Amino acid sequence: MLYASYGANLNKKNMKTRTPTAVPLYGTVLKDWKLVFNTVADIRPSKGDEVQIGLWEIQKADEKALDRFEGFPHLYKKKMIHVDGLNAMTYVMSRKGVGLPFKHYYDSIAQGYKDFGLDEDHLAWALRDAYRQADRTQEILKMGRASG
Repeated sequence: MLYASYGANLNKKNMKTRTPTAVPLYGTVLKDWKLVFNTVADIRPSKGDEVQIGLWEIQKADEKALDRFEGFPHLYKKKMIHVDGLNAMTYVMSRKGVGLPFKHYYDSIAQGYKDFGLDEDHLAWALRDAYRQADRTQEILKMGRASG
């Protein structure tokens, strides 16, 4: 089975620990989706955007290990996507929101971008968007407290 990773599972060293039989294939682009942070990485359909992803060949045991790691089916649910003329499984968050990632988590994803030769600007843009959303949320909360 093909698995498309876009967050922590881009990091080849970490994946080797979680899924020893998974084989990294190559990095590519998933069109009409957007990378977002909801404390952890998530992707959402978004016309005209694109997400840098890594493709893996995984076995059933790898999928079970990934299910545990991803908190399937509560935190993440599985989604079949079409990329490069292929069908691949990925995970998308069950609940939507925006939250800033912890530094060590972000750095682990950045290493994964390097591992797959992906454009790290896309990762930085997702972080910037999360900061902007967090700033807007804080402003809304402040206005609510001032009027209440």
